[in-house]
Amino acid sequence: SALRADIMTPLGPDKVMIEFRGLGLKSDTPEQRLTRQRHHNTIWGPFGRNLHEDLLAVTTQQGSMNEWAEKRRILHGRHEDETIHDEIGMRHFYDEWGKWMDRWPGDPEISYKEGEKNAA
Repeated sequence: SALRADIMTPLGPDKVMIEFRGLGLKSDTPEQRLTRQRHHNTIWGPFGRNLHEDLLAVTTQQGSMNEWAEKRRILHGRHEDETIHDEIGMRHFYDEWGKWMDRWPGDPEISYKEGEKNAA
């Protein structure tokens, strides 16, 4: 009964700021708002059901993005008709990240323009 909105802002090649927001309706009564908050926090709150999975993923990925780590590739692919469980959101994020950082998402060693040229 709540809408979750995540805002990811690239800060550098190995850093990103993530903001998580749970939204409801302005017209909600205090009781309805509390119900929405509880629904949101059951899954996405600080003690929600997804926290352990998200924490494990972030920790593992951050370790491989460390500038002193060996070069690694993270293969993540899931096609579910562009639903919230699909990889479309992640692909969109990395495409935008590539534009901001001038790095091609499929090969961060080359510029975004060079990657576009190679993909054409």
